[in-house]
Amino acid sequence: MINHPKSTNTNFSNDFAVLVLEKPSSFKSVALAALDDPELKVGESEAKIGWDDTGGEGTMAYELTREDVQLMSNDNCLDDMNVDDTMLCSRGIPNVASCTGAYSGSLVVERPSGDVLVGVLSWGDDCV
Repeated sequence: MINHPKSTNTNFSNDFAVLVLEKPSSFKSVALAALDDPELKVGESEAKIGWDDTGGEGTMAYELTREDVQLMSNDNCLDDMNVDDTMLCSRGIPNVASCTGAYSGSLVVERPSGDVLVGVLSWGDDCV
C-alpha cells in the first residue's frame, strides 16, 4: 500500500492510498476523471459505492452497497464543511437517504463510454 505523500489528518486532504496487487483483479476497470474534466457538472448524478454503514451504530455491510448522490460545487460545500481544492463534494439526492460509512469507497459517474472514477470517499456528514 502506498499512501499519498501529502495526506493530512487535520482536514483529510489527499486522503487516499494505492494498493499494489500481487495478481490482476477480476473486476472490470474504470477510467479516471481528468482534473479539468469539462463533462463533470454540478448536479450530475453519481454512484457512491462501498461497504456502507447499513444498520447504524457501526454495522457494516458484507456486500457492496450503492447510493446515488449528486455532485455539488465546493463553494456551496464550504458553507457547511471544511474543504479545499483537493476535494470535491457530493450530496444525497432529495428523498434518498445517504449515510456515512462507505469510506474508501468509490464515487463513480456512469457514462455510455464507460464508468469514470471521480473520487474516493473520505469523510462526510452523518446523513443527508
